[in-house]
Amino acid sequence: MTFHEVPKSHEAHEASLYVFAVMGTFLKDEAEGERAIEEMSRTAYEYFSRLASGPLGRRL
Repeated sequence: MTFHEVPKSHEAHEASLYVFAVMGTFLKDEAEGERAIEEMSRTAYEYFSRLASGPLGRRL
């Protein structure tokens, strides 16, 4: 399990944690599940990073 710290804003020094839990079944192989989980986790992390950047979702 991997935990990522996501800053609340680009000015804040505090960080928030999020948990991303995924279960898979009926996969062709384990690598297929790992790739899917990695892609979903990356998407969630990027979303939280944009959200933390500021009210407009980007650093100004």
